[in-house]
Amino acid sequence: MSICARDVFPRPECKTLPPVRESQKSSFTKDARKQKALLMGYYGVGNLGDEMMQVCLKEWLEQQGFQLTVLSENPAAVSKSSGLRAIENAPLLGEWSWRRSWPQGRAWGVLRALAASDVLVVGGGDLIRDQLGWRTFFFTMEKLIAAILLGKKVCLVNAGIGRPSTRYGRILLKWALRSCQRIIVRDAQSENVCRELGVTQPVSLAPDIALALPDLLAQQKRASMRIHHANPYVLVCLRHNPNTFHSYEMTELRVRTLARSLDHLIERHNVDIVFLPMHAASPNGKGDGLLHGQVARAMAHGERVRLRAWTPDLDEVCGWIRDARLVLAMRLHAAVLAYSLGGRAR
Repeated sequence: MSICARDVFPRPECKTLPPVRESQKSSFTKDARKQKALLMGYYGVGNLGDEMMQVCLKEWLEQQGFQLTVLSENPAAVSKSSGLRAIENAPLLGEWSWRRSWPQGRAWGVLRALAASDVLVVGGGDLIRDQLGWRTFFFTMEKLIAAILLGKKVCLVNAGIGRPSTRYGRILLKWALRSCQRIIVRDAQSENVCRELGVTQPVSLAPDIALALPDLLAQQKRASMRIHHANPYVLVCLRHNPNTFHSYEMTELRVRTLARSLDHLIERHNVDIVFLPMHAASPNGKGDGLLHGQVARAMAHGERVRLRAWTPDLDEVCGWIRDARLVLAMRLHAAVLAYSLGGRAR
């Protein structure tokens, strides 16, 4: 099944997902042919959820005639994986690395890419939030503001928009959202935030675009890898920083409780427990594997536990999720893939 603009991402069999109204089933710009789009997202830095979105967004945008350039913290990795031209993202307001941004020309490169593009596409994920502080918030917002001031179209696609918690966040987000040509959000809270901030243009609520990944891989004749694991298994995909938004702290008690629950699954259902990280370890040593190791060490049946290393191979990831008896996910896109592949996600 191909990904086309009129479907705005959802797969027909996703009956339980929010319906897309007929008025929303159109491409977000009618004059996309031969336009240059700068796609901005958290790409190339080891987060499989964002890589899934990038693969699907590339297909969807190219089918509408856009010529794509990607703005990324790791342009070499993006170019290698996608074949797209990519340039390095850099802070424009001195949030960090001021010397690397301006004297070394990286910030000028971002501005030149914005000036050369017809459209800035902010492509998916929770990129627009002020709960993590002004640096993270402005790192995304400054590009939206620069594009708007340069007279470019701005489109938010598969976006998660956090409710602003600061005065400056509310003011800037309100102005920027009202200036966007097209907004497609992936959850009801983001849609409500747009309404609360007085956005009057159409806001489309559509399922996460990563739901289309299995069909897209099949269309590209890339079958999910066959997983050779001797025993039935439960796949666990935890998040190394579940308390990022101060909503869930993974305390020692919760680690032990989860470990006991996984031991119970082993005893009652005779399954193995396979931990699969969706985010690679960063230079500071943080990654999903860190929490996976903590839970595994707290388990009584360590002989039935397998700790997988992070892999960028989406075919392999789909294979592990497809063949699992159950997927236990903190990571959103592990659950999204499990749903799309017909598995049982919790």
